[in-house]
Amino acid sequence: MKKTGGLVAALFLLAACGGPEKDATYDSVEALRDAAIEAGYECPNWEQRNQVTAAAQSGSCSTADVFATYLSEAARDEAVNNLKAFAADFDDMPVTVLAGPNWTINAPDEAVHELHEKLGGTVVGG
Repeated sequence: MKKTGGLVAALFLLAACGGPEKDATYDSVEALRDAAIEAGYECPNWEQRNQVTAAAQSGSCSTADVFATYLSEAARDEAVNNLKAFAADFDDMPVTVLAGPNWTINAPDEAVHELHEKLGGTVVGG
C-alpha cells in the first residue's frame, strides 16, 4: 500500500510542474518566449531587437510574431491600443494579440488562441 501512496504523490507533483503558469508575469522577454515554447509554440529563429516602443523588452521568433514585456499595465495597454489603431488603418490586416499582466504576444490567430489556453491572458482582436 505504501507504493500506491508514493505513486499518487509523484503523480500529483508531476501534474503541479506540468507547464507554464496561467496569467503569470515575466521578468524578461526570454522568459515569456520560454513559457510559450513550453506551451508548444515553435520558435525557430529568436531575435531580441527591442523594437516595441512602449515595451521594456521585445523580440521575435519569426516574421509572424512579436513578444514583449512591459514595466506596467499602462505601458502594455498603450502598446495594445497602438497596435489596434495601426491595424485599423489596414482593413485586410487582422491583428490578434494575447495580453497578460505585463506582456503581449502578437502572433497568428490560431497560435494566439492555443497559447491563451496554456498561458492565460486576454485575446484582443482576431
